Amino acid sequence: MACSALRWHHELVFRSVKCWVHPDYGSCRLEMINKTHIDCDVVAASMVYDPYMDLVIAQVDASRRSRTVILSRKFDLCDKNTYGKTDYASLYVVSIINSFLNGTKFECPLSPRKFAIRSFTLTSKFVPWQLFYRRNSYLIVNGSFFEVKQNSKKKVGSYLLNTTIEKTPA
Repeated sequence: MACSALRWHHELVFRSVKCWVHPDYGSCRLEMINKTHIDCDVVAASMVYDPYMDLVIAQVDASRRSRTVILSRKFDLCDKNTYGKTDYASLYVVSIINSFLNGTKFECPLSPRKFAIRSFTLTSKFVPWQLFYRRNSYLIVNGSFFEVKQNSKKKVGSYLLNTTIEKTPA
C-alpha cells in the first residue's frame, strides 16, 4: 500500500523590513530583493563601547488579534560569557551577527566601519519553521541596539522585520 501523505515545505518570507540608526551613530539600509532575501548596509560612524541587543520575536494571529512571544532575549555583545550561549536560538542569532562581520572578529569597543550583507535569508533547514506555522498569522522580529555609558543606556538603532511562514507542497 502506497502512502499518499503530502509533504510540505515551510519558508520564512519577508512582508516588510525597516531599520533605524540614531544619527550620532551612523545609518542603515534594508532592501527586499525578493520575498525571501534582503540586502542590508550599516554604517557605524562612531565608537560604541558597550553594546547590547534586545531581540523579541512574536507571532501575531490576525484572525484572533492575539500575540504570542516566541523569543525575548538580551544579547550582551561584549560579554564573552553570555554572548555565545549554547541554546539553539542564541547560536542561530550569533551566526547571523557573525555573517555581518564578513569573516572579521567582533571586538569591543565597536569601531567605526561599514557592515554589509547581500542576499540574506532567514529560510534555513536548521530552523523548523513548520513548528511555528499558523494560518492567518505573521511573525514580527524586532531587534533594538543600545549602548551603556555611565549607568545609562542610549538607543543606537533598531530593525523590524514583518514576516510570514509560507506552506507549499514539497
